[in-house]
This record gives sequence, structure tokens and C-alpha cells, in this order.
Amino acid sequence: MRRLPAISALIFLFALFPFVAPAQEQPSWVVQALNQIIPGAPPGSVDVVGDTAYGTNVFVQYGNATLISDSARLDYQSGEVVADGRYLDATRSVLRERGGLWFFDESYVISRRRA
Repeated sequence: MRRLPAISALIFLFALFPFVAPAQEQPSWVVQALNQIIPGAPPGSVDVVGDTAYGTNVFVQYGNATLISDSARLDYQSGEVVADGRYLDATRSVLRERGGLWFFDESYVISRRRA
């Protein structure tokens, strides 16, 4: 008879735990002109119209994903980012100017499929 209160207390705690556990924080968008991130980079601009951001010489980041592009459009509602095809050239020139890419305590896989 003494086990019933202990079992009911455990059931109550297991039922309550999912509501008490903290939720993971969602990453936020970072959209800035490239020259605000990297001094000496070509000047850029970012305009926000409604739920859409348009930028030239732009730096876009969400969590661990980063894009550097000559021009890009970001839809905040859907999370879709469309960049022109020259983003690889822009990234290559910034990496060349700055002497490479350095990460501390991070792991990244960068790959490119060749057709």
C-alpha cells in the first residue's frame, strides 16, 4: 500500500517534465553589408521591404550557415535565400585577401559537386 503514492508521484513528474524542459532557442538571421563585417571589403547595402531583405555585397548568416554574395534576396517568412551565381567568386576573393578561413572549436564540411 505504501508504493501507490510513490508511483503516482513519479507518473505526475513524468507527465509534467515535457512542459518544464527548456525549448531550444532558434538561431536568428544576420544580414549585413559585407564591409560592416570585413573592413576593407567593397561597400554594400541591405534594404528590408516587408518580410524580404535585398542586399548587394552582402553577408547572410543563419545559425552555422553563412553566405557571402554580390547580391542576394532573403524571404524571412520562408527562409529562402536566393543569390546570384557570383557568390563563389566573391567568397574566393575575400578568402584570398584575408589569407584563408579559420575556425576555432567548430567543424565544417564544404563540398562542391562537379557536373
